[in-house]
Amino acid sequence: MASFETLPPETLLQIAACSDLSLSCLHDLQLTCRRLFHITNPLLHRKAAQSLAALHRLVEEDQGRIIQRVLSYQVKVKSAAPQHFLDISLFQALSAGHFKAAYALLNGGAEIIFSTYSPDRSQCCETREWLKDNDVLGLGSLAHAARSRYHMTFWYKSTAPPYASEEYFWKWKGKVLEKIWVRLQLHFIQDISLGLPSVANQTYSRELNMALAEAATADAHSIDMMEYLIRKGADAHCQNSPQLTGQAWHNALNEEVPALFEAKVNLLLYHGVDPMKVWTWEGARTPIQFFLTKLYRDSLYGEEGSPFVNKVLGYMDYLESCGCLRWPQTTLESFVPDIGTVQLNGTIGNDQTEENDLCDAHGVDGSRELDLIFNEPNESLQPLREALSSHCSRKQFQQQVPLRPPASFRERFDRDSMPIAIQKLDSLFMVFPVLRPSVSTTGEGSTSPVEK
Repeated sequence: MASFETLPPETLLQIAACSDLSLSCLHDLQLTCRRLFHITNPLLHRKAAQSLAALHRLVEEDQGRIIQRVLSYQVKVKSAAPQHFLDISLFQALSAGHFKAAYALLNGGAEIIFSTYSPDRSQCCETREWLKDNDVLGLGSLAHAARSRYHMTFWYKSTAPPYASEEYFWKWKGKVLEKIWVRLQLHFIQDISLGLPSVANQTYSRELNMALAEAATADAHSIDMMEYLIRKGADAHCQNSPQLTGQAWHNALNEEVPALFEAKVNLLLYHGVDPMKVWTWEGARTPIQFFLTKLYRDSLYGEEGSPFVNKVLGYMDYLESCGCLRWPQTTLESFVPDIGTVQLNGTIGNDQTEENDLCDAHGVDGSRELDLIFNEPNESLQPLREALSSHCSRKQFQQQVPLRPPASFRERFDRDSMPIAIQKLDSLFMVFPVLRPSVSTTGEGSTSPVEK
């Protein structure tokens, strides 16, 4: 009985040329003998390119090299991967932070998508239909890439090994960002040539500003990424889309790592963000409204306790020192020894004279939130009331009798009381600027040094 080893080459070629063989069948044939392996391997790659499930698995495992090899075998139209397969795979790779796979897909013909504000999110109608049912965020490819976090690759990936370091992760992310930005430019240059300059400029700016807002949520490399997007044209003080800039400011203020909080706040303030507009799901809020509401809800529903309260109060002090936050003028009415707290009144004695459309119904910024905290009949708010009372009384006492210079931002926090994960992230950011790569921004179609 003849075996595959003894079959003539003509017979092997006819077996491998059977286009109706499935992916698994071809894989089994590939393992039969060495001669058949070299013949069936190209066909196996062509079959993989025509299977969304096969591409999805390669994306999940972040197998950029294999994806590149698979897509390189698309020599005929009938063996080419459908365009929406490539677009969907790119969307999934960017969402999961699999930048090796995303880079290979961009090189292999995948097209970027745009945000829901764009007239056409994709040039492929099948991709647009898929996005209607599977995309809840409505972000473009640039924003999807920007929001991917380094530590997300540890939390959510089970099949792909995590990147060795955040420096290595940012290297691949920078390469993908550069390719997406070049595609964006080419797309909008084409729109301008068709006589649509205003639409092109507005959409291009919105894509960059949305990416900037999402970049403010990332890890240690977020500062480099935000600087990169600003150099490319993102505007931290965009009057045309205040919601986006307010969202970027919100994401910076919502940062849990103190070192990252300070760096993000300083960067956005330097580039002219409006510090009085924090965009939340409830609408625009001022910083003190945002932080007092955050403390109120964490005390009611969270379990982080006094270390979290002290950290947020330190954040508020830092913003106050930057001129971005003002407490309502409070009055120390009485000290209650049995609960050790000072009763506050945040609705009288206010010295604000400027009209502010973000002030609450009382006309005093932050007073409604203070009233809610001190008048809510819930015992879980008592530790917060005590902390706020002590904090405000200490502030007023220091104003009257300045004993020593105010503590620096780093000295305000007891790092040992923070969760271990926050401590490690804080330490990681303190050493990351020494390691971080730079992304070139010179030239319209310039490439990043990380691509070299």
